[in-house]
Amino acid sequence: MWLNIAGQSVQQLVVMLLLMSHGHEFVGSERDDAVHRTCIFNTFILMQIWNEFNARKLYDEINVFEGMNRSRGHILVFFVMLVFQVFAVEFAGEFMTTTPLTLHQWMVCGAFGAFCIPLGFILRLIPVKEPEYARIRPAIHLASHAPKTNTEKAVHYGRQLMVASRVIRRIRANLAHKRGGSHSTWMRNRTDTANKITRMRGASIHMIKN
Repeated sequence: MWLNIAGQSVQQLVVMLLLMSHGHEFVGSERDDAVHRTCIFNTFILMQIWNEFNARKLYDEINVFEGMNRSRGHILVFFVMLVFQVFAVEFAGEFMTTTPLTLHQWMVCGAFGAFCIPLGFILRLIPVKEPEYARIRPAIHLASHAPKTNTEKAVHYGRQLMVASRVIRRIRANLAHKRGGSHSTWMRNRTDTANKITRMRGASIHMIKN
């Protein structure tokens, strides 16, 4: 994830500098005129919109579009932002300080904006060591494969709860240590957390059976 953030940041910086210096040549306008400034603004926003797909995957998943049929909220947000951007450029010129663009100019901006998708694919091919929070990856991996049968659901939610219990115990242990809590306090918190997780697991299995 951190490699994708760093790579996308560098790519966006390079694209912005390139458009500021030579963007008018790509879109057929004068340097620093209304069209040139609009294309810079439009490209920057389109890069953020397209980069949302890269942000869906935290680790080395190659296909960023996997599971899009279960991400209706993301699809809705994507199209709302895209429609709003078109409106801001084409119809809100006085308010947004923009000017309408031609089809060619939109294609240039879209090409620069969508370049983050193949760049993200290349970055995910580079092996990197993930930080400590990568231990919760099994839960995220399971979440991307929706269970179908009741048995699969029970196993799925059971593993999710086990991961959640480990995370909660670790957080409570760190808080107790920072507050100067004793070992007995830490053990009591750990026992309480385990009991809560057990009750949650039983409730989820009961819900699945019913």
